[in-house]
Amino acid sequence: HVIPHAIEPMFLQADVPRFAERRQRVFFASRASRNLKWVIEVWKQYIHPVLPDAEFVVCVPPSSPFPFDAEALAAHNILYKGSLPKDELAALINTCKALVYPGHINETGCQVALQAIGLGVPIVSCGYGSLKDLVQHDVTGFIEMDMQGYAARVIQCLTDEDVWCRLHRASLQHPWRKSYDERALDWQKAFLQQ
Repeated sequence: HVIPHAIEPMFLQADVPRFAERRQRVFFASRASRNLKWVIEVWKQYIHPVLPDAEFVVCVPPSSPFPFDAEALAAHNILYKGSLPKDELAALINTCKALVYPGHINETGCQVALQAIGLGVPIVSCGYGSLKDLVQHDVTGFIEMDMQGYAARVIQCLTDEDVWCRLHRASLQHPWRKSYDERALDWQKAFLQQ
């Protein structure tokens, strides 16, 4: 029996911005070694040429090296923010239309994906690691393995209000969207059934 992580209260807001109130912006928030280079290439080759005003915000924890030239990336509207406190990350997520995160084969849980779901933000993933279970393809986000397909899904999240709203509503109803109190009850039930 698997009990997923809980989501912090600041990522469980009920009143979040609508599609038209958000910027044409996506974000990545994880270690750079978790497929950030691949996402940067997808952005530079397939997304930025189509949507030159769209922004890709990258947040990387201080424990993770950032092996890229931030100034060079800025020419493609890739904005490096380093590490953000949780309240600032929640505020950033509420300005974005998607989390662009392939996942990682060694990752058994992904807190930023839960945070995105908590705020109703669709996830575009490759389904690596825990994201194959967390992202419901074409329900709460998309799972795409190849660069062009991935880019097309990101562009869809940035430009198609109907699709975004459908994914957004499903994310807010995701069965893993639970608070600490709800998760504590799940643990109690699991132990009482033994």
